[in-house]
Amino acid sequence: MNLQGLSTIHESTKITMIFIYPRPKAMKGETLVIKDTKPDIDNLVKTVMDALTGATIINDDNIITSINATKYYGPRDYAGQTEITIETPYRGDNE
Repeated sequence: MNLQGLSTIHESTKITMIFIYPRPKAMKGETLVIKDTKPDIDNLVKTVMDALTGATIINDDNIITSINATKYYGPRDYAGQTEITIETPYRGDNE
């Protein structure tokens, strides 16, 4: 991630998080599959929010007005990753 030249976000923000885990060897297939086992999604979200605040990417997590988070198993032999998308300013879908 390249943070050079970025300033801290102080306005309403929407965050999308996609957590992709390595697929267990016993699980067949090559497409993304919903992961409904630990870790809990709320713990994953909290970890990302703490990291964004700690790295001063966002001023305070109270500016977050929308969060979408999903966790998957990736394709076979996939190492895994976390994708974070930040949209700002975010005023909601009705505006």
